[in-house]
Order: sequence, then C-alpha cells, then structure tokens
Amino acid sequence: EDITATLNGIGQMLKNEGRAFEMLLTDDELDQTVDALRRAGHTIAGISQRRLSLEESVIDLIQEDRQ
Repeated sequence: EDITATLNGIGQMLKNEGRAFEMLLTDDELDQTVDALRRAGHTIAGISQRRLSLEESVIDLIQEDRQ
C-alpha cells in the first residue's frame, strides 16, 4: 500500500521522498502513524525528531509575541 494513502488524515505531510518522508505530528499522531504503517506491513527503519534552528526559534517567538 502507498505510504501517502496509509497516512491520509494523520498529521501534516511535509515531504515524501519515496522510502523517506517528513511529517508534522503531535505525540498522539506519531503513535497513530507508527500503528498505521505497521498495520499496512511497512517496516520502520527509524524516526527522528526535527530540531528548530536558533533562527527558526527566534522567528517563532516573535510571531507568537505579535499575536
């Protein structure tokens, strides 16, 4: 089954590069993603948490302050 179809409706797909993909997920959505992939017979080689750069963190803080 296609990974995009398997994960449809869970989180936000940012990049799909064939065997690797990047998503924006809450903790609950991460659990749903792992469960959905395993149910569909996909193997999970690894999961990495993306870290914001200092610049991205400052921009986020400024945007939050403006709201």
